[in-house]
Parts: sequence; C-alpha cells; structure tokens
Amino acid sequence: MRYLLGILVVICLVWICSKCIGCSYKKGVFKPGALTPAGYHVRDHRVYYYGGLMNDSIKELVNVDAATFEIVRLDTDVPGYVSSSYYARDHKQVYYRGYTVPGADPGSFKATGQYSGGDKNHVYDQTRALPDDPENEN
Repeated sequence: MRYLLGILVVICLVWICSKCIGCSYKKGVFKPGALTPAGYHVRDHRVYYYGGLMNDSIKELVNVDAATFEIVRLDTDVPGYVSSSYYARDHKQVYYRGYTVPGADPGSFKATGQYSGGDKNHVYDQTRALPDDPENEN
C-alpha cells in the first residue's frame, strides 16, 4: 500500500512540476530530458509521450527525429512562458498528443488552439483533417 501511495505521490509531483514550472522553452523547443506540459519527453535521441494521470502509460513515438522535434507554439502563447499547445512536429510529421496527424505538412503547420491547427492544405481538429466544403461535412 505504501508503495502504491509513493508512486502516486511521484506521479502527482511530476505532473505539478510540469504544469507550474514548465521547461526551458526557446522557440517551442524544450530542454531534452524534461517532460513538457503537453506530455512529450526527449531522452537519448528518442521521443516519448505521457498522456497524464488518466492515461498512465508512457509510449515511445517511433520514427521520430528527436533532433528536430519541437512543440508547435500557439500564436497566443506569451513569449518565455510554457506553451499550451498539444501539437508537436519534427521535420517529417506533425503529432497531436502522441498521435501522428495524417497528411499534415510540418513545414507550414501552425497550432491555432489546443485542439486545432492548420497547414497550407488543411485545417485540423486534433488529428482529423476537416472537409474543405462546410456544406458536405461528415
């Protein structure tokens, strides 16, 4: 019982520190080895995603270039403060909360909100590209 309580305390402390203290952000790039508020973690040239207390598993993101991996900052983020964006990217792909955003162009992608973003071709709701014609929405 003490062991489980200890684990719970450690998880809570990591979550609180990641939300309150944040990481050293610079143009959306975080310090390697630190957990971002969005749940990303870079260590030993690998990228991991931790979904938070309701999703207690840590998964390694495969085929991610850790050297170019960065958080996609919101236009409304205050410079020098932690970004509230759930989007990240490397030179090949865009990611939302640890999932790949199919078809998104990392070079032109911008986060427009915590749950939305867009590139030169589409607007996205989390990982789903929204239809171009509003009258034919699915």
